[in-house]
Amino acid sequence: MTEPSDALLSCRGLTRTYRTRWWRPNFTAVDSVDLDVPRGSAFALVGPNGAGKTTLMLMATGLMRPSSGTALIEGHAASTSQARRNVGFVPEKFQLPAQLRGRDFLKLHASIAGIHGADQVRRIGEVAEHVDLSDRLDDRVGAYSKGMQQRIAIAQALLAKPRVLVLDEPTSALDPLQRKLLRDTLRRVHADGGTIVLNSHNLAEVEDLCDHVAILEAGKIVASGALRDMVERTTRVRVRVRGWTPDLEATLTERVTIDALHHDDANTSFTASIKDEDAAAWIAHQVVSSGAWLFELAPSGEGLEDLFVRTITGSHATGASSPPAAPATEPEVGA
Repeated sequence: MTEPSDALLSCRGLTRTYRTRWWRPNFTAVDSVDLDVPRGSAFALVGPNGAGKTTLMLMATGLMRPSSGTALIEGHAASTSQARRNVGFVPEKFQLPAQLRGRDFLKLHASIAGIHGADQVRRIGEVAEHVDLSDRLDDRVGAYSKGMQQRIAIAQALLAKPRVLVLDEPTSALDPLQRKLLRDTLRRVHADGGTIVLNSHNLAEVEDLCDHVAILEAGKIVASGALRDMVERTTRVRVRVRGWTPDLEATLTERVTIDALHHDDANTSFTASIKDEDAAAWIAHQVVSSGAWLFELAPSGEGLEDLFVRTITGSHATGASSPPAAPATEPEVGA
């Protein structure tokens, strides 16, 4: 787990319990969660439906009162104004004022954030360029596509230069092209040093965008850490060549460990354990230099989807309960 000094957002013992009807037991949506989001990371929260992801996200950003536990943003309690001014938030379901032009929408939110005059004009121009909407700011928001509305929602969240951008299922209603444009926007935010917290069901998207992940199941964190350490995608490669010789085998085994060696007609396939990506490039060079043909060189380790399924299946096997039915009462949202 990240040390507190390195964490931009930190949760300790965060719990949310709902009171339900008298004849039903109380419902715990989030159960004693400890979580740290490293500064400058792209962090994903993933889990099955009903796992408590949105509830945890709302409590961690001060938008919902926890039943117990604490959430800190840069050392400030998440519910305080000092913490909230460091957060840009884009909910899964939002309604934008269709009658406003994009520029007027951003002016409104800039004024709310205390940005005025020349600073407002400059900042609106910056965030519009960041989300690739500079040429559409004078169009009415109601004429925007779903993807454009998502991007201008991100633009308003970025106006005050928040330390962390939090998005709840940002691509759930977007088509493939709109999802790509949004991913490009988030990459620019992250490349500029922003911290991103993403709640998403799209595991391929998470794997493409994020460097840290936490898996939530039945209100509890069942796995978390740096994505590269959790999935170990580059520790093994699958190779298929034509023109295999004993000399090539001897050369390769000087640097990598070969197993599952299989000869089929003119082709030879095997997997190799490697220490780094340079070793994969070295394998390709040696195969081609020997005069053999290289048909395949691909990662053989597990991806996030494999990790997710294995982790969730394991949590069920060890007795973790499935998410209960939704609470009868509405969430309490506010300061």
